[in-house]
Amino acid sequence: MDNGQFQLLKQYVGPNLLNYVLNYDKITNDSSFDKLELLPIQVDVLDALHARIKQCRFQWIEQGGFGDGVDIFLRLLTSNGTSLFNHYYQNCGGHLVSPTSADPLVSYLQQICIEAYPNFLMKSLGLSYMMGMSISMVKNNDEIVRLVKDDVLDKITNKKEGYDYAFQFSTIDGLEFNQQISTAFSSIIARSFFDSCNRMDYSLSSVLKAIDVNIDVMRRLANDQSATYSSFIGIQGLRFQGFDAIELPGGVLRQFRDISNPGMHTGQTVVSHSDNMAGEFSGHVFEVFHSTKISSTRGATNTSNSIETNRVQENEFHKLRFSVVFSSLANRGPVPTFFEFGFPLINPGNYGFGNDFVRDFILVNEVTKEKLIEWYNVLSNKDLKRVQTPLKRLQYAIFERRDPEDAIVDAIIAWEGMFSEAFETTFKVAGSIAKFLRSGLERRKLFTRLKTLYKLRSDIVHGKDSKLLKRENIEDVRAEVINIGLECMMKIINNKRLLSMRSDERVHAILVLDESGNGSATGC
Repeated sequence: MDNGQFQLLKQYVGPNLLNYVLNYDKITNDSSFDKLELLPIQVDVLDALHARIKQCRFQWIEQGGFGDGVDIFLRLLTSNGTSLFNHYYQNCGGHLVSPTSADPLVSYLQQICIEAYPNFLMKSLGLSYMMGMSISMVKNNDEIVRLVKDDVLDKITNKKEGYDYAFQFSTIDGLEFNQQISTAFSSIIARSFFDSCNRMDYSLSSVLKAIDVNIDVMRRLANDQSATYSSFIGIQGLRFQGFDAIELPGGVLRQFRDISNPGMHTGQTVVSHSDNMAGEFSGHVFEVFHSTKISSTRGATNTSNSIETNRVQENEFHKLRFSVVFSSLANRGPVPTFFEFGFPLINPGNYGFGNDFVRDFILVNEVTKEKLIEWYNVLSNKDLKRVQTPLKRLQYAIFERRDPEDAIVDAIIAWEGMFSEAFETTFKVAGSIAKFLRSGLERRKLFTRLKTLYKLRSDIVHGKDSKLLKRENIEDVRAEVINIGLECMMKIINNKRLLSMRSDERVHAILVLDESGNGSATGC
């Protein structure tokens, strides 16, 4: 074994699997062979694995395969009645664990997972792990059918026999399934692994626990009880300092530790940083919790999406985004990299991509973290229906508009959504905001500036050349307009009386009744 051969091994199977088969923990993407302290048996295993890869490459070509199908063949190889990788692991002193559950069905699935676990650790070139998993499950179909027919899960099946036996049901949040039993359990095992990757703990013990939890979800549904499952959103644009996760009422936000996570979303979510402001890597997954029940024991097809599950996911994601900008006072926020539902029967790989571009990475330290949690609770518990329209416009301006002119227009529309009447809009919007946010001379200065910014909005909408933008940087103006909107929105949300008012009522309360909280009126 030389360094070139070792690099080839890393290319094909990845450092996680190499650490597993060697019963070792020091191989990373940057490791070189001559720097490792390996026992002779571990070097022998590397040589044997390298030879196997060469055999698989020739076999793939001889069978007319296109591209590179090495991972498919490797996942199907066995030795002494177990997977090739488990055989190597045992040669290097490793001991295969036993199922952690005494429950017959869960224990059976855990045993299959223990056998397949190293296959999941392999650097994935696609979804070929499902091929080997499905073959294994189909071979054991009779035993799986027997276990399910003796279980409460039989209530949500079509009651047929053999390979026609299938889970069949729909949920109140719009998911629908008609899935053959063996295929369903291969999905549950694979889902348990990749959900564990999304939770940043893909140890075998964590995956075995996830299988137990996923079967419990299915059993609760079969018993006509509510059950909780998760969806996952990849996020770029944040950097945690001093911690790895934030627990929120609607979910958990976790940061990747490095690029070694074998989950399928690591490459598109993790970002490397060269400074020392926080960790070397950033990239997050937001796990959102969903509650559901069975709505019907009918199901014609399998769905991996629904309007209601999307609504819940998007609602929690928007609360997270606003919690970030409210707590950090940033005028840009995190962007999504992927959206995936983690219901037990939905295959890994059914996910959508985000296509936003990260402009800034917001540092979240312990102080910001507490503010973020506080804002998330506020946004979860307060009635925001009177500010839904300006919140939506701020959402567009901060997170969705790539053109700064569009962002400026949306942000000023948000101003109007918070403070406006049918007539004299410019005066009343600018006057209300100035009086609401400032006092004394600062109020007068802000009022003058607001009128200038309002004129800019009119110029943009009507396609006129703006004198303001000829002397000021448009990105600075964008940030200023958004920050004014954020300051107003945060103050309204924290004022129960103003939060319950219509926009025209707020204008009256602030300009006439002086409910700005900034002292007596001095005029604008």
